[in-house]
Amino acid sequence: MKRHLFQFGALLILIIVMGAFGWLPLRWSDPAADQSRAAAYYAKGLSCQKGGGTAEALRWFRQAADLGHAGAQAKVGTAYATGSGLPEDPKEALRWWRKAAAQGDAEGQYGLALAQLSGSLIPQDKEAGVKSLQQAASQDFAPAQHRLAECCLHGDGITEDPAEAARWYRRAAENGHADAQVTLGFICKRGRWGVAQDAAQAVQWFQKAAAQKDARAQYQLGKCYADGTGVPKDLVEAMKWCLLASSTFGNDAAEWIETHEKDLTSGQNAEARARAEAFRLPQQKK
Repeated sequence: MKRHLFQFGALLILIIVMGAFGWLPLRWSDPAADQSRAAAYYAKGLSCQKGGGTAEALRWFRQAADLGHAGAQAKVGTAYATGSGLPEDPKEALRWWRKAAAQGDAEGQYGLALAQLSGSLIPQDKEAGVKSLQQAASQDFAPAQHRLAECCLHGDGITEDPAEAARWYRRAAENGHADAQVTLGFICKRGRWGVAQDAAQAVQWFQKAAAQKDARAQYQLGKCYADGTGVPKDLVEAMKWCLLASSTFGNDAAEWIETHEKDLTSGQNAEARARAEAFRLPQQKK
């Protein structure tokens, strides 16, 4: 009996000492409960992110990431990579992306692919980078689809294949990637890389990107309306889109405005400016 009491006492002392030095977990881990909490934290993070609360979103993402949530780990990695809400730290970004990619997360695979392709943090391995892009692209992650299209177009880590590039540009464009929508607009307008020339479809892609405030798309859309390419000629609508593009696109749109203002009446110029302002207002409220 005394021996058992001695053993129990020794065990109790050991537990107390280990706890004092932080060698014991604060609680027993319950994997199912951890996953449930992580999913809830991640959902809260997404909600905060949608509402513009970057710092609050990252607080939830970090808690979910610490519990092993792949999507949250990728978000934390991206925040470190961009310096959005966290100090910019490429090495820390890569660490979190690797954790997420190991669990099959598309954003994590994409981040890892960028590191593999650039060779800035790890030895450059373009073939591995393309493989990571393919894994992310197969999950319909639009940035990976767009980057994969560029690799196919330029033969970067993969055999050069413009037709395959066009296919991935289209996949990314269909998933809302503005850069891909602009590129696909050009492809359709000119009829390149196995894609039939289709001015009307080009306009549709420029419109989608222009709605996302892409200045290149806004300028191209303005030119389409000015020339009657893919849409009925409409100088007022052309002026509207060039006005919108001129704030960020630079000289091309500004030069078009200066050259063609005289082709419109004062009333038409006023109407074009009113349309441009009407487009900006809903964007400003977001």
